[in-house]
Amino acid sequence: MTEQEDGGPGKKPVSVRKIQANRLNASKSTGPKSPRGKGYSRRNALKHGLFAVDLYMAALTKWEDPNEYQDLLDRLLRDYQAVGAPEELEVQRITACWWKLSRVWRYENAQIAGKLCTRHAELNKLKTLSSEHQAHLVLLKNAETEVETTGKISDELDARMFADVGFRKLWESVEAEFNELLAGQIGLPPEMTKEITGADPEGRKQCLHATIRLTALALERRGLLFGETIKLCNDREALSPGDTLDRALRADGAADRGLNRSIDRLERLQRSRKGESVLPLVKVQLT
Repeated sequence: MTEQEDGGPGKKPVSVRKIQANRLNASKSTGPKSPRGKGYSRRNALKHGLFAVDLYMAALTKWEDPNEYQDLLDRLLRDYQAVGAPEELEVQRITACWWKLSRVWRYENAQIAGKLCTRHAELNKLKTLSSEHQAHLVLLKNAETEVETTGKISDELDARMFADVGFRKLWESVEAEFNELLAGQIGLPPEMTKEITGADPEGRKQCLHATIRLTALALERRGLLFGETIKLCNDREALSPGDTLDRALRADGAADRGLNRSIDRLERLQRSRKGESVLPLVKVQLT
C-alpha cells in the first residue's frame, strides 16, 4: 500500500501521516478534567444501567451498593488507563465480570451460612440440656456433702435427684458399671459384691462417693461432646451442597470466561491504539 490508504469506494483516501496524527491525539485524551465533568463521567455506567444493578432496587432492597461497583470501575479504569469509548466499554465489561464473580462467591457463602444458622438454631435447642446438667451437678455436689456427713443421701435429696427419669437411668448405669468393676477386682459376682458393700456402712459410703463422682464425670463429658458436635456439624457444612456447588461453578466459569475475553479485547484495542501489530482473531469452528 502507498502513502495513501484506501478509505473505501466514494471516500477520500486517508494518509498514513493523518492516521498517525489521529492515534497520537487519541493517546493524549484523558477524559474530562474539571471536577464537574469527572462527576458526570463517573456515573455514566450507573446512569445508563449497562452493567450495574438497578439503582432504585439497590437502594430499596440494600442488596448491593452501586457506589462499590462504581469505585471498582474507577479503579480499573485508572489501572488499565483506558482511552476512548471502546476501551472504556471493555473495562466496564471487565468490571461487570468481576462483579458477577463476587455474586457467585456471595451466593455460595450465603448457602453455607444459611445451613450453619439453621443447624445452630437446632443445636441451641439441645443446648438447653446443659442447664439441666448444671442443676444435676449441683445436686450431686449436695449428695456428696450429705454422704460425707451422714453416710447416706437424704430422702428429700433423693427425690429431687431422681425426679428426672433420664438422670436416674444415668445413675443406675454408672452404679452398675462400678459394681461390675469392683466385682472384677474382688473376684465375686456383682450381686454378691453389692450385698457385701451395702452391709458395711463404710463400704456403702465409699460406693456412693464413687457413683457420685463417676456420674458427675459422665455429665461433664456430655457437655464436651455437645461442643464437639457443634464443631463437627459446622465442618459438615463447610462444603456447599451438590446443587449449590454445581450452580456456583457454572456461574463462576461463565464469568471467568467473559473476564478473559474482555481483557483480551482490551489489550488488543490498546496495542492497536499504540500502533503495534495486532493479529486478527482466528475463529475455531468445531465439527
